[in-house]
Amino acid sequence: MAFNPIYTIKAAMASVPLTTRSLCVMLATLYVACKLYSPLLRLFCLNPQHVLVYGQVHRLVTYSLLHKDAPHLLLSLVNWSLIAPTIEAALGTFSFAWLLGIISVLNGCVYTLLTIGAAMLSDDAEYHWHNCAIGFSGTVLSVMVIWVYTFASSSRIQLGPAVELPLTVLPPVLFLVSLTLPSASVWCHLTGLVVGMLYVAGALDWPQLSREASERLEKSPWLRLAVTRQGFVSANTEVLPTTEDGDTETPVKSRRTSSQAVLDVPANDSAAMKNTIQLH
Repeated sequence: MAFNPIYTIKAAMASVPLTTRSLCVMLATLYVACKLYSPLLRLFCLNPQHVLVYGQVHRLVTYSLLHKDAPHLLLSLVNWSLIAPTIEAALGTFSFAWLLGIISVLNGCVYTLLTIGAAMLSDDAEYHWHNCAIGFSGTVLSVMVIWVYTFASSSRIQLGPAVELPLTVLPPVLFLVSLTLPSASVWCHLTGLVVGMLYVAGALDWPQLSREASERLEKSPWLRLAVTRQGFVSANTEVLPTTEDGDTETPVKSRRTSSQAVLDVPANDSAAMKNTIQLH
């Protein structure tokens, strides 16, 4: 039988949980769209002025779906594909998607506050005020922290005959590697680490989607198309084990079932952001 690369890719993608797979496709699609129409980056990036002054709160989510260059996108996709399936299998598709929304918005809010603080304390306030962040790597760092402390906190990395490091060093190492990218934002990635640790500490348990709510969504006729898609994971648990639970590595078995936006802002604001887009 002749090798069919398209069939192979489809088969591999079909085995990936729904939210994880959908995010990969969305990130790649939006990257191509931004290459074809670059103003999309400025329209949906995370800029404190647009969020606070013009009320464009959608930027707290859309910024994380955009990437400026291929290495930035590839780094996000590779790390995302390695860690996200395990967490989605434990939580369920809807609960995992809800968690991602919370992480993305919280990262965006913390980053915005930090940027405002930097603008107030810095001599170059205009730079921070017009700074515009994009990228999924902050969210990936948060999810990686959750994955490490939930499923692999006692695992170790063998670096030599006498050198072993805990797997918990992986998020900080990824943080340092991500900073080698051009225009990478220290605050964005640091925020990702902090938000991940907040979840691990149990501070983000209260806004999570409950199992009952997730099961109600699964029964909704409006979401039947998603529920019947290959890779959908039914509701399993409300939250993952945290450091408060003692044992953070008890695996949870999953149950699988089969036109340009117009901004009401001065033109000089967009021009100011043009050269200050940072990778997140």
